[in-house]
Parts: sequence; structure tokens; C-alpha cells
Amino acid sequence: MVKKIFSIALFLFCTSTVYSQFNLNNVSLELNYGYNGAIQPYNKQFNSNFSGFNHFEVGLRYMFTEYVGTKLIFKSDKFVNDPGGVIGIQYNSIGASFVYNAGKKIGLLI
Repeated sequence: MVKKIFSIALFLFCTSTVYSQFNLNNVSLELNYGYNGAIQPYNKQFNSNFSGFNHFEVGLRYMFTEYVGTKLIFKSDKFVNDPGGVIGIQYNSIGASFVYNAGKKIGLLI
């Protein structure tokens, strides 16, 4: 149990994301790059945990007003077996979401 808790804490501590944002009035372009990880290998015969800096995300956000907007997102995650690099999976996702700027509404942001 302690080993699992330590592993989860170490994973959360080591998770790193590089984030950048370009603001053009109401339109924002967001880029994310970071760490993704599998909790457990698919099978005990694999020596890898399929973890690494293999997460990439691009988002385009348009704010209709100062508080309300929408966002289109493309995400890509890759899980590959380290010893050979042959076994693995590429996960791609496209989505849209509603955005509400709660921080600005309650005065957290300037």
C-alpha cells in the first residue's frame, strides 16, 4: 500500500507540463507538452511502464465576452514499450468545450 501511495506521489511530483499562450484580443492559441504515464504495464512480460514525455496538445480558444467563450482542442498521447519501441498505442482526441472565466469574475486576475 505504501509503495502504491509513494508511486502515485512521485508520479504527481514528476509530472511536468510546458505551457504557452498567445493572446490576440478574443482569440488565444494554447500549446501544451508534458508527461503521460500508465499506472501499470499491460502485461508482466513488458519491462516498460509506457511512461514518458509523449503528451502534446493544441487548443484554440475564442472568447465571446470577457467571461464566456468556446475552445477547440486536439490532444495526442503516445504509449510505447521502451525496450523495443514496437509495442504501443497512439491516442488522438479532438474536442470542443465551453469556457467560463471564473477567475476574472471573482477578481483573481487583473
